[in-house]
Order: sequence, then C-alpha cells, then structure tokens
Amino acid sequence: MEPINESPKANEPVKQPEIKKSSKKMEIPDTIMIRMWPKTPVLYPMAILALLFGIIGLFAGSTPHISKLNKIYHPTVQVQPAPEEGVDASQEEAASTEEPSAAIVDEAVVVKQAENLASGLFLDRLMGTIFLLVFAFSLFTLSVDLEVRWALVTFASIIIVILLIILLNQQYEFLPGVLSTIASLSPMANPQFYFAIFIIWVVLMILSLGVVRFHYVRIESNEVVVVGGLLERQQRFPTMRMRYTRDIQDVFEYYMPFVRSGRLILTFAEQNESVVIDNVLNIDKVTKQLDQISGVMRIKNSANN
Repeated sequence: MEPINESPKANEPVKQPEIKKSSKKMEIPDTIMIRMWPKTPVLYPMAILALLFGIIGLFAGSTPHISKLNKIYHPTVQVQPAPEEGVDASQEEAASTEEPSAAIVDEAVVVKQAENLASGLFLDRLMGTIFLLVFAFSLFTLSVDLEVRWALVTFASIIIVILLIILLNQQYEFLPGVLSTIASLSPMANPQFYFAIFIIWVVLMILSLGVVRFHYVRIESNEVVVVGGLLERQQRFPTMRMRYTRDIQDVFEYYMPFVRSGRLILTFAEQNESVVIDNVLNIDKVTKQLDQISGVMRIKNSANN
C-alpha cells in the first residue's frame, strides 16, 4: 500500500484561517446637546406613585364601597300623586305610613358593605402613609443638596439620634406612647387627590420641556454654543483646549434611576468665566461623549501638526 501524501501541492494556495473582523464600530457623536433642566424630573417617583395609588383607590379603596352605601341608604324619592276624590282620609294616612319598597335593605348586605368599607379604609390609610413618606423624600431632595460627605454625616447623625432615643426610652419609657399616637394617625386621600398630583406633575413636565427647548449647550467638534433663552444672546466658544468638571452635588439625584443628574462646568482657554450647567440628566453618558469628542480633537490636531 502506498502512503497517502496529505501535504499541499506546490501550485495549490494554502488557505489561511479567516480572521473575523468586528462589525461594530465606536459611534462618536458629531454634536452633543446638553439641556439645562429644572428639578422637575426628580419628582417622578411621587407622580408615578400618585398615579398608581389613584388607580388602586378607585377600584380597591373605600371610594367604591362608599358609593354603594350611598345607593343603599339614599333610596330614590318617589313623588306621590294627589289624592283622588272619594278616597277616605284614613286610607291616605295608612298609605303615607307605609315604607317604600326602595327603602327596604337586607341586613346581610349592609354588614358585607361595612366590612368592605373597613378594608378599603385600611388600604387608603396605608397608601396615604406611604405617599406622605415619598412626598417628604421628594421635598427633601428639592430643598437640600447632599454631597457624599454630607450624606454620610446625615446618615451617621440619624443613627446616633435613634440610639439616643433607645437609651432614653430605657429610662423613661416614652416610646410606647409616642408610637401609639403615631399609629392613631390616619392620613388618607381619595383617588381624585392622587390623580390631581399626577396631572400637576405632567403639566410641570410639559412646561419644563418648553423651557429646556431654549436653554441648552451645543458642543461640536470646533465650537461650543451656549443658548440661555428665547431672546437672549448666544455665546460661542472654541472647543480647542476646552476642559470640563463633573460635580455631583446631590447623591440622591445622582443615584436616582432615570435621572442620574449632576453639574457640569465647562472652562475655556483665555476665558475668565465658566459655563455652569446644572441638573444634567444622565451625566455619566454626557461625560463619556465629551471624552470621545476630545479624543477626536486630539487626533485631528496631531495629524495637522
């Protein structure tokens, strides 16, 4: 048997292994639009919670049970016709003392509706307490800007106060009375209140969209355009040697989903004033785009030189 020669022939080209090239390319934006937002988007947890609680209260709260009880205890008023001639007065009195059929109520139905009303009131009280906590957190976020160190100081202070209250309670035992007083509170609201809160937030967001339409910073590869209003003048700065500073003023706004806001400070060479942009949404994404544009500018400058 002759041996089989598996080596390639002289005239046959050797096939090289194919190297798969990545089809994905880094997309570098030509223009970056940075909007100067107010703090309206920070209120979205309160607005979404208000919409959710309004829908729950409309179907599972006390509102539908109260309407059913109103139908039970408020029968339709029946207009009695004028007495006909020849009818005895005693018959009229007997007819007037008779209860209308619409006022006859089954006692079991009333008890069932009362139980449903009690469960609906408990649900309204629970939703009202949760909404008050979220509302207080939203107001705190709007009123106070907590940096990282101040957030740690605030958290440590709260822990110290709680420990002091526990130590004082071991001596004077005042916590049971305070907790019972807090438990006796019944913050409640109807679905119309929750829907009104959501509608107010939607109107504020629409107004905010109109404001940021004319308050923005456009960063291009060769210049930076700052627009401060509808009729205000525009400022133009060269992109060359532009530097930026990312400043996180509020940790709550930065770590809040769908917001991730912070402050962006742009400084330019041979310019005394800086451009300060507050409440930049998704600031991490914006700074990444700024780094990409800065990298492109360095490559173009090195190629020209």
